[in-house]
Amino acid sequence: MVKIIRSILPFWLRNFIFIKIQQFVFYSYKKKILRYYQKNLAMVKDDSMKEAISFLKSNPFVSPPYPFSKNYSEKSVEITLDPDKAMHYCMLDGKRLYFKRGMEVQKIRRQFKNLLMEQDPHSAHRYITPGFSVQQGDVVIDAGAAEGNFSLSIVEKASKLILIETNPDWLDALEATFEPWKEKLTIINKFVSNHNSTTTITIDRIIEQEGAVNFIKIDVDGEEGPLLAGSANTLDSPSAPKIALCTYHLEGDPEKFSTLLTKKGFVTEFSEGYMIFISQQGLEFPFLRKGILRGWKT
Repeated sequence: MVKIIRSILPFWLRNFIFIKIQQFVFYSYKKKILRYYQKNLAMVKDDSMKEAISFLKSNPFVSPPYPFSKNYSEKSVEITLDPDKAMHYCMLDGKRLYFKRGMEVQKIRRQFKNLLMEQDPHSAHRYITPGFSVQQGDVVIDAGAAEGNFSLSIVEKASKLILIETNPDWLDALEATFEPWKEKLTIINKFVSNHNSTTTITIDRIIEQEGAVNFIKIDVDGEEGPLLAGSANTLDSPSAPKIALCTYHLEGDPEKFSTLLTKKGFVTEFSEGYMIFISQQGLEFPFLRKGILRGWKT
């Protein structure tokens, strides 16, 4: 059915319809969130959450619901086609970030804008800070690499990058993005989990094979729990790597993961503010979620 619609309707019309439907859906999400917090004032936990709610009252729906989101626009995104690779790319910190072959330009524009917004210094999705970052010469695991924007942002600091990405459609794009640094790149096309098989691998096994790691970024679409279960030896080590861990995919993950890392001897902190997570099922409770848990051992 999707292929038939694409063959009948031109892209500009499909994109117009998509935007109108998205605006309607997002407006209903916004109203649902505001109604909930109006009726449940005790769930408004701090000033940052108050700021998010206040922003939603007077602005269109967006995650993250904070003023800095206005600094990002799809219209400002520049996209270039690489004819040799038959892939489009955008420039990130002066480096080419390639997108999947055949991906529509407007979708790339939207996706790249969101990547930039997510890693704004004030975003709840920001992996690193000036005091919590990748150091020169570090070995880095990027679990859930997707577009590879995080690894590309720190590629010149890292001595080795281990990218884990389960979606085979991203592999060519990742190889194109990191071609200038291919001597320090390893790509693992498996699910990172709590056991090892032909399709899965654990963090403990990766470190056994690749050697010591200094920094792990984890964004694996709700499979963070199994990943941590397969990282027991790594987390128990006195020289455990820094961890930047997504906590917004599943209800209860922020508390569960914070408790786990604390018990393992990590010092922890959450990223600034809150974010709204829209899953494949739509808007899910809790509506305002902590984004990234950072952990390190002293």
